[in-house]
Amino acid sequence: MYTVHQIKIVLVQENIATDKEADEYIKVAEKKSVPLIEYLLEANIIEEESFFQALALSIKKPFISLKDKTIRQDILFLIPEAIAKTHEVIAYEKTENGILKIAAVDPDDIQTFEFIEKRHNMKVEVSLTTPSSIRQILRMYHQSLETEFNSLKNKSKEEESKNGGADLTRIASDLPVIRLVNSLLEYAIFEGASDIHIEPEETEIAVRYRIDGILRRL
Repeated sequence: MYTVHQIKIVLVQENIATDKEADEYIKVAEKKSVPLIEYLLEANIIEEESFFQALALSIKKPFISLKDKTIRQDILFLIPEAIAKTHEVIAYEKTENGILKIAAVDPDDIQTFEFIEKRHNMKVEVSLTTPSSIRQILRMYHQSLETEFNSLKNKSKEEESKNGGADLTRIASDLPVIRLVNSLLEYAIFEGASDIHIEPEETEIAVRYRIDGILRRL
């Protein structure tokens, strides 16, 4: 992750703050026990995209905005949703020569990038992006899942209309459950979780992983 010092350099270089003001922001963020970037965004001290562009230039990383970007479903799902959400990383393009382009909030998350490379046996090319870009694209996982369920529902109706009863075996094979379970297991393995807890709640299902003896919600 980019350091506090690197963030301070950009603040001063971009005339967002003086050296003294930057030091004060750092102290306030430490007092609040929040990351400096998070504090700067919440306090409206920086404009997210322009600051991250300047930060990318400063740390010599390419920058990409994912806002309003359409990503093919097969490419998006190369990174399981759980890992994409927790590590703030998105797969958005695959080149003809087999390079997977990914966007991350932390361009130095080597462990995650190596996991992706080994899983798909392809080289990854990392660009810095903004937290809001990641959040926007994460919605695509849920939109895609909703589309799959609607498609499943329509198939069920068609089968019932044709045969007087749904072919449950064939329909079940189309369920996106396999993808969901694989995603949950991959995340558990990646994070070294000892067990997974799936807890039905009133309006949603909570998933918790036991990591280092502590139950953590996804």
